[in-house]
This record gives sequence, structure tokens and C-alpha cells, in this order.
Amino acid sequence: MRVLTKSRFKLGLECPNKLFYTRKVEYSNQKTDDTFLQALAQGVFQVEELARMHYPNGVLIEGNDWDYERLAEQTKILLLQEDIILFEAAFLIDNLFMRTDILIKHGSNIKLIEVKAKSYSPSNDYTFIGKKGIIFL
Repeated sequence: MRVLTKSRFKLGLECPNKLFYTRKVEYSNQKTDDTFLQALAQGVFQVEELARMHYPNGVLIEGNDWDYERLAEQTKILLLQEDIILFEAAFLIDNLFMRTDILIKHGSNIKLIEVKAKSYSPSNDYTFIGKKGIIFL
């Protein structure tokens, strides 16, 4: 089953033809061997792990990343619990698939957290202003 994910949606915005060729073995992605891109991806994984450490009781939804139905079913079963924290919660609705980095369910309230990584130069003055205050780097 081919579903529309956020990654495939972004790819289609860049070039609609890429949607056709995505994940076809005969048209392999040349970027997968790029050591620089691999290092960037590793940094993102480290930031996600750091975010998960804030929720030590969280449950990781894991399995084959392309088995969308299984991942969504695992999420659905775990969401039957009154209180739960899920990492990589998966949802499949009408051939649309999405995952969220952290999902916190408390009763009937659900909070979604997306983890983002950004590099910065210590020589620059960075200030981030959000709802909960200001962060100076």
C-alpha cells in the first residue's frame, strides 16, 4: 500500500514526479550514501533521544517503518489506556499516514510534541521567544 506521508508530501511539493519514483529499487536514492547527510540524521536522532529522556515511562511504537497498518494498530491499542506516553505514535486514516515524536495522553486530553533540531553558531546572539518564556543562547 502506498500512502501519503509528511515526507512524501514535502517531496511532492518539491517535484511531483519524485512521488512516483520514491522507494522504487530501480531508482535508488543517491543521497543515502552521503556521509554528511548521515551525520546530520544522526544528530537529529540524538535530539529525539534527549527529548524522550524527559518522559522515562514512554512507550516506543516500533516495527517495520513501512508497515503502516501495524504501526497504527499498535498506537490504537495503546491509546485505550487512560494515561500513556507514546514515542513515534502512528496514525493511518484514508491512506494518509503520520507519526508524531511524542504523544502524551492524560484522560481525554492529548498533547503532541514534535522535536526539532537546529544548529547554531556560538558567535551569534540567538534569542528564542515562546509562550513559556525566553531562551538565550
